[in-house]
Amino acid sequence: MKNDKFTLLLMLLFCLQTNAQISTREVPGSFIYEFQNNDNTDRQVPEITIPDVDIVKLQAEDEAEAKLRTGIGIGASGHCQVSINCSEGNNWQNEKRAVAKIIISYDTIWRVCTGALINNTNNDFAPYFLTAAHCLYCRDCFTEKQGNPLFARDCHICEIFSNLSRWKFQWNYELAYNPNDCNYKNSTPTWTYSPFTTVGAQRLVAYYPLDFLLLKLTQDPIDFFYKTEYFVPYYLGWDRIGNRDIGGVVIHHPSGDAKKIATFNELETHVMFRTIETPNGHSIVEGGTSGSPMINNNRHVIAIVTDEGTGENCDEPQHMAAWYSKFANAWTTGGLGTWLDPTNTGVETLAGISAPCPVSHIDIPPVADIDETFISCADIYAENVTIHVGVTLILIAAENIYVQNVTVPHGATLVLRTAGNINVQNVTVASGGSLNFNAGGNVHFQNIHLANGAALIGNADGEVLIDGDSNIELGAELNVW
Repeated sequence: MKNDKFTLLLMLLFCLQTNAQISTREVPGSFIYEFQNNDNTDRQVPEITIPDVDIVKLQAEDEAEAKLRTGIGIGASGHCQVSINCSEGNNWQNEKRAVAKIIISYDTIWRVCTGALINNTNNDFAPYFLTAAHCLYCRDCFTEKQGNPLFARDCHICEIFSNLSRWKFQWNYELAYNPNDCNYKNSTPTWTYSPFTTVGAQRLVAYYPLDFLLLKLTQDPIDFFYKTEYFVPYYLGWDRIGNRDIGGVVIHHPSGDAKKIATFNELETHVMFRTIETPNGHSIVEGGTSGSPMINNNRHVIAIVTDEGTGENCDEPQHMAAWYSKFANAWTTGGLGTWLDPTNTGVETLAGISAPCPVSHIDIPPVADIDETFISCADIYAENVTIHVGVTLILIAAENIYVQNVTVPHGATLVLRTAGNINVQNVTVASGGSLNFNAGGNVHFQNIHLANGAALIGNADGEVLIDGDSNIELGAELNVW
């Protein structure tokens, strides 16, 4: 598919499958052209039906805002929101892979929610997806508006919205890691990955009094992503007792925007919480956050967000409170345990789990002459790599990063980011060069040379060790914590 200006090309690869459904991401423009290329003349040309086209009208206040909104929702959330790839998200890079944006649309009307894959005691990667029940229905059509002809169209739309075969789940809808401007306040947004969409779901549990909805996805994201080396789905762990006093995060798509992260210290009451200010902003709950998982610092889902509560105001985020529904209540009353503990083990907490990575590691090419980002769901090896002057090389791994025999020249930056350990040997950072790192585990620098005017900046949850024949010249910046 191409748009009217031929600036966006979507290549859709169809399997030989009867009645397969596929959904595209949003295509900017006024027209869409469809092309079919059938290389094998012996095969029958497939019949492709486009049942409907949903229209998005972006009402930007000025040209600058219109340029910012490069896709539905991009730039739509408040200015206080924090990108999942800012430093606040460093330790939540596994959990973010569970979260998807939900798009429910009809004609020019759109509804957006958030939800997440959730683990079960079989640890079998079943595509169970948790979100809010009110995303499935419209309250007004069940009360005073029911039967009123003035609202007949609204209720008809609600019926369409409740048709789960129309639901679209958008994965990897996030902005690229940008160490210098993580929220893209002063730069043009770019993607870490191309967002990918799966279609359809089956309702397993819908408990409206507690606003919980458990789905089984029709199109399993593991079937689409398992063949890539940079992304595999993650299935969130849970706590059915409800340890709510240790703080945690909300990973969400406010106003349908690219993935954000909000931080909370504790849940104030049994129904309300407030987010807190963090180094890169003060994320709050907005429309579109509904259904987002609340993950405590033990990495267990303890609740879902159900409403923005006192409203959306980035100018006074400290006064904004939001509503949540406890996972523990939904377990006992809503019937979640039937699906999430199918063998009735009786466990009270369950750890999250990542689908297997299809590769053991990736090797970085020997020459880095343009800005590049390499992402792996396993380890990354960068050995004997030549980085050119002025180039930024970003390595992001789910496991460990190994760097050996590398020079970071003047004006260049080497960024190492992982949930695991970092091991650096025989690396020289020249004057004007920079090596930045963030690790969820330990970091070991052996035989590192920092010239006058070079920089080594980063942090780790574990130990940072510099030893061997390392040499840090006077005038080098060493900022490690």
